[in-house]
Amino acid sequence: IREVNGIDDYGMMTEVVSRRLAGDHPPDVFLLDGGKGHLKAAQRAVSLYRGPVVPALAAIAKGHAPGEPDRVYVPGRKNPLALRGDSPLLHFFMRIRDEAHRRAVTYHRKLRGKRLQASELDKIPGIGPRRKRLLLSHLGNIEAVSLATHQELIRIPGISPALAEEIVRFFGGY
Repeated sequence: IREVNGIDDYGMMTEVVSRRLAGDHPPDVFLLDGGKGHLKAAQRAVSLYRGPVVPALAAIAKGHAPGEPDRVYVPGRKNPLALRGDSPLLHFFMRIRDEAHRRAVTYHRKLRGKRLQASELDKIPGIGPRRKRLLLSHLGNIEAVSLATHQELIRIPGISPALAEEIVRFFGGY
């Protein structure tokens, strides 16, 4: 299975299922978030799997119209399973899907937070979290820091002439 570049939902589904099957302990069941297309993508990956037990597949898709229950697709059926909106099985699948969404959102927020906290300033010797906050609070953003002159930098309390010189040099000012 090829590595996916860019945004390709079905390609990503195939890749994720393939990677999971390549591990030491493949799952017994994949419950996918998506419809028929996502199910077919997972089926492609499972069809190449040569393990002792082939995992079962099911895909849960949101209802099209407001109030319409979610639909569950399984391989070999053209239409979704006929589950009522109050079906305990449907609600169980929905809880699994919603928990997976919650975990993914939490993980991506954590990554985004790390990306936002990381900056070019972290690469300059002598600048730790405190001086980074100091520079950004006085100058506003990383671009302003990169354009600041030596004189502007030494006016900031806690920035020595040597550190100001290091900052200017780092951003190509000398």
